[in-house]
Amino acid sequence: TTSRGTSATTFNFSTFVSHIGTDGTGLLVPDTNNHRVLIYKRMPDKNGAAADIVLGQADFLGSTNGRNSVKMDQPVCAVSDGIRLAVCDRANSRVLIWNSMPTVNGQPADVVVGQTNFSNGGSGVTASTLSFPRAAGWIGQKFLIVDTNNNRVLVFNQTPTTNGASADLVIGQPNFTSNGIVDTTTGAVSARSLRLAGSGATPVGSEEELIIADSANNRILIYRPFPTTSYPYAKVVLGQPNFTSTSNNADGPTERSMRLPEGVGIFGKSLLVLDTTNNRVLVYDNIPEENFAPAHVLIGQSDFSNATSCNPAGGITAKTICAAEGMTISGRHLLIADSSFANRVLIFDLLAGMQAMQLGPQFNQGKAVLGKVFADTDGDGWQEEGEIGLEGVRVASDTGIFAITDPDGKYHFPSLEVGQRLLKIDETTLPAGSAVTTSNPHLAVVTAGVLTKVSFGVKVPAEALAARTGTKEGPLLKVAVSQDPVRLQRELAITGKKLENRLQFLIRCNYHLFVARSELVLYNAGRREIKRIETAGLLPYQYEVNPADMPSGQEIACYQLMVYDQDGRVDRTTVGCFEPA
Repeated sequence: TTSRGTSATTFNFSTFVSHIGTDGTGLLVPDTNNHRVLIYKRMPDKNGAAADIVLGQADFLGSTNGRNSVKMDQPVCAVSDGIRLAVCDRANSRVLIWNSMPTVNGQPADVVVGQTNFSNGGSGVTASTLSFPRAAGWIGQKFLIVDTNNNRVLVFNQTPTTNGASADLVIGQPNFTSNGIVDTTTGAVSARSLRLAGSGATPVGSEEELIIADSANNRILIYRPFPTTSYPYAKVVLGQPNFTSTSNNADGPTERSMRLPEGVGIFGKSLLVLDTTNNRVLVYDNIPEENFAPAHVLIGQSDFSNATSCNPAGGITAKTICAAEGMTISGRHLLIADSSFANRVLIFDLLAGMQAMQLGPQFNQGKAVLGKVFADTDGDGWQEEGEIGLEGVRVASDTGIFAITDPDGKYHFPSLEVGQRLLKIDETTLPAGSAVTTSNPHLAVVTAGVLTKVSFGVKVPAEALAARTGTKEGPLLKVAVSQDPVRLQRELAITGKKLENRLQFLIRCNYHLFVARSELVLYNAGRREIKRIETAGLLPYQYEVNPADMPSGQEIACYQLMVYDQDGRVDRTTVGCFEPA
């Protein structure tokens, strides 16, 4: 069915809808023509599910546009980093940010980007203004905005906390006041130009790479590593044989071609591209290293050369998509805003549908489980702001091992056998009179290649709760009980600095729980090894070396970090060198 409406269960999409999102647990839908954003606290598992919260309107029946901290005009993206929420308020040329996930209908935004205040409108092309933004999102600590009509992507090194903040970097333009569609040096399309008319794809990536849908040029650009300066060159192009071609597959679609791609996502090691006008999703087994690489799996069409008409062979079904303009990946789910025609969001189970895909980063994170035990004050099985984590609670698994929660209520199992596992709170470790408000025991499905999360709510007597001091900064996981796995983007990095009488190293690693031992390797200017420093587990975040402890006559010029898991598999950084004094 394709009907549209204004209620808690219906949408009124338009051709501008660009990016549905998730906070890691629920679903975020920008309902563009109803001038609102719908929030589902949990990922829907039934057709026609009702939203829990509406933004932009006082209730689920409202559909008026406006411009203030509450009202919107054609919102086209809704994304979250698990803590904050960002909405692309397209027709107001701004992005609204909530510092924590909203909990009530019509909750006002905290920060506006693109305008100096919540009442201003109008577009511009500066470091602090926007022109009809279509997408936004987080990559690590960085916040990115796809500034569509300015043909650029703005990068903020930190999430803006004040109105009218200025971006730190610009991609696709030589400066913050340009908005052309060709390279300013060559006068033609190149590896550093963008043409984003119609594009609504949120960039994805990590510190190692950035992936952008250059929609009107019918291509995907991959930058390696993540750009640190403005106007960077892309390293790899998909959809085109080179960086100067912009063909729209006029001779028919293939496994290499694209036509107005408006979505990108990463699932395990695989790259997914929403090929909008070809009404399909292209799946690459690995993020390509070479230009014009072919896709391996197809969603939405039965064959790579199929006719590209909407909903072929029998009309709209659960397998077809029609000019879809929004895509995101949450755990094992692929979410598609099948918007222009069908007014629906499609939810695909990627693990069930693509068993052949290789998942997960180098270390085997598929056996890991993490979660939280929290004080469920209202007993609804959902952790709201102010409901603290519970320390010292034992969580046991049916494999015979257990974990104990930390001061924030967090626990983890670094390794559990793949398959169905039972997890249970040891109720003898809870305050007297407590009652578990979620399933206990809970059946979790531990899946290869992804991280499983399971959290437990506990109603604690008021007098016992008053004696506890858990975190009040919001939950680690916005989830009550979930076996919905989420992918970890692997990060391992080291930077070194020569100080007056010591060498200082700063280390970042987001999978330190899986590191059994590590080695810091020091080299001379000729990349000849001088010394190898070993430690059990990962080196600390900040590590210092006294040059006097090194072999005499040897000057340390470069360094590298190598880490090993319990099976001896190695991951390493590239060799870095100290800047000249």
